Amino acid sequence: AARARIEALDWIDAATVRRLWPGKVQVVVDRRAPVAIWRQGEDFAVVDSAGERMHSIAPDRTGGLVHVTGRAAGAAASGLVSLLQPWPELRSRVVLAEWRGERRWDLLLVNGTRVALPETDAAAALALLGQMHEGGRVLDSGVRRIDLRDAGAVRILPARVRDGDPT
Repeated sequence: AARARIEALDWIDAATVRRLWPGKVQVVVDRRAPVAIWRQGEDFAVVDSAGERMHSIAPDRTGGLVHVTGRAAGAAASGLVSLLQPWPELRSRVVLAEWRGERRWDLLLVNGTRVALPETDAAAALALLGQMHEGGRVLDSGVRRIDLRDAGAVRILPARVRDGDPT
């Protein structure tokens, strides 16, 4: 009964309760780790690696978690966090990640740049973006959009497009 009540807490993954003689009880818990903040309209919820809401954790008390939005983004957030792990500089620039069509991510960066990741092999696209940034500081160069959805081409839209220029 005690174990069931402890495991009913949304931040607990599993609990073990043991009675130790003569008069002690040992409780061991495995915590669910928050991975992202999922925004649905005006509602914000902390989610774990399975995309399950953790209602007892206030989103404003979870500094450093990536913010995600989009239908089923909570369930996909753990994969995004894993994709961004090798790229801490890029991760630090992500303001919001949009789960598009329940199949791919767009990253909105702190400087207003939107990075469109492909549906498949997003890790390779992020590696390419990392190389482009290391070689030419592309994330600092004032671009509006970096489209990495096509494995054969990178499309970059400058922040300011003059009248008459193709977009």
